[in-house]
Amino acid sequence: MVGIFYRKLYETFVEAIDAVDNGIPQYDGIPRYQMCGGLSGRVGHLNPHWNEVDPNPDERFQQAMELVGGKYLPYGEFESSVSYLANVWWPAREIVEKAIDEAPQVDKSGRILYISAGGVPWKEHFFELEEEKGLASRRMTYIIYEDSSSGTYRIQAIPNNRLSTFDNRMPLPRAWRGLRDDELSGVSGIDGCIFTHMTGFIGGNKTLEGAVEMARKAIEIGDAEVCL
Repeated sequence: MVGIFYRKLYETFVEAIDAVDNGIPQYDGIPRYQMCGGLSGRVGHLNPHWNEVDPNPDERFQQAMELVGGKYLPYGEFESSVSYLANVWWPAREIVEKAIDEAPQVDKSGRILYISAGGVPWKEHFFELEEEKGLASRRMTYIIYEDSSSGTYRIQAIPNNRLSTFDNRMPLPRAWRGLRDDELSGVSGIDGCIFTHMTGFIGGNKTLEGAVEMARKAIEIGDAEVCL
C-alpha cells in the first residue's frame, strides 16, 4: 500500500514540481499557450518583483510555505493532495479491486464486474489493477454499477484504455443500440431494459439481474461475431 500511495503522490503532485525545478519540458516543440495557474507558477508569483521597494524575502518565503504546506489544514496543497489520495482515491481503488477479485461470482467467465457503490471513478484503477494482477487474458469486458439517482443499473463497456470512452473492448450489440424500454427488451429478450446508447458504450436496466443478463448476452453475441 505504501509503495502504491507514494508513487501516486509523486505522479500527481511532486513530479511536475520536480520537472519545473530541473528545467525539464513537459513536451517537445513550441507550446500553443502557457499554463500559469500551476503550483510552481503560483509560488513564483510570490517572488519579489523587480520594481518593488524593500520587499521582505523571508515573509514571501513564509507565504510560499503556507501555500504549499498549509498554515491551517486542509488549505495547504500538499496536505490536500495527501488527503484526497487517502480519503477518496484509495477507497475507490479498494472498491474496484474487490470488484475484479469477485467478478467470477457475478459470472463464471470473470468478464463482468459489479461495483456496488455508484459514482466510483473506476477507469484509472481498473487498468492499473488489471496490469498489476496480470489479468489481461481474462478479457474483462463490462462493468455494472448502480445509478444512485434512479436506483437502476448501468452496464458500461470497458474501454480500450483509460482515456477512451467510445472506443471499447466490446460495445453492446449493434441491434440494441438506440433502443429504449419495451422495444429494447423485446429485441434483446431481457426484461427491464431501459436504454442502449447509440454507440453501444453504455446501457441500462431496472435491476441488477437484468444488467448482468444484458452483459452475458452481449458477450455471447460479441464473441460469436469475432469468430465469424
